[in-house]
Parts: sequence; structure tokens; C-alpha cells
Amino acid sequence: MAIVVETGAIVTSANSFVSIADAQAYFNARSITITITEAMLLKAMDILDPLECLSDYTLPLDAAVTIPAQLIKAQEWLCYYDNAGYSMIDAASDNIKSEKVDVLETEYFSANSTMGSIAEMPQVANNLRAMGCSSFTSGVLPLMGRA
Repeated sequence: MAIVVETGAIVTSANSFVSIADAQAYFNARSITITITEAMLLKAMDILDPLECLSDYTLPLDAAVTIPAQLIKAQEWLCYYDNAGYSMIDAASDNIKSEKVDVLETEYFSANSTMGSIAEMPQVANNLRAMGCSSFTSGVLPLMGRA
């Protein structure tokens, strides 16, 4: 799947707020060694997409909007943390820790588990707070774990 950048103008099939090249340039300008990949950007979107505080920016957009620089930076920094060893849990997984098929037992990661959260990623948290997001440990947010 190719990265299609949402510019705020309701781009068909958009799946990211930043291109690989622009995210790479952001880190290069800061002398941070990282190779941005399509998978990193898509996993970052899996984390951002379900946040209620970002509902105006859920893809596909319903109306034209200005994409805030803080949202782009949050996506870029999620890529950085993915590269640094944080394992992005698929937002669709509902944070399942383990499953048992016979007798249907499912165990979920809790906010008190050894898993980390957006709150432990200051560059991401600060950019999201600037957009009005205030809680990063609620059930709305997929948790992140150290690999």
C-alpha cells in the first residue's frame, strides 16, 4: 500500500498526514538517524486514528480542514518511537494480551500493565496536548509496548 498524504482537501484514499520524504527530512534536519518507512507511518496512523480528540481528522475526512503541524509531528514522532523499540499494537486488536479458544477466554493489556502509553513519549504527547488531547491512558488509546 502506498502512502497517500491527506492535505486537508479530502484526498481520495489518504492514509497519512505526512509523506515518507517529509518525515525523513524532519529527522534529518535534527540530525536524528532514522529511516522512515511506509509501515512506520501506517502504524502511527493506527495509533492516532481512534483518538476521540482527533475526530475532526479521522481519515477519510468528511470536510476540508487545515491539518495542524502538531498532528504531523505526532505522527512523525510515533515513527521515531517505533524505530526506538516501541512495538505498535494494532489498533484493531483491542490490546489483546492472550486468547484461549476453548471456553473463550480473552485477556487484555490494562493501563497498569508493563506496557507503555503515549504519555511516555513526550514529543508525541506534547504535540497532541497542543491539539486538546489530555488523557493518554484511557481505553480509547491503543497502548504501546517496548520490544
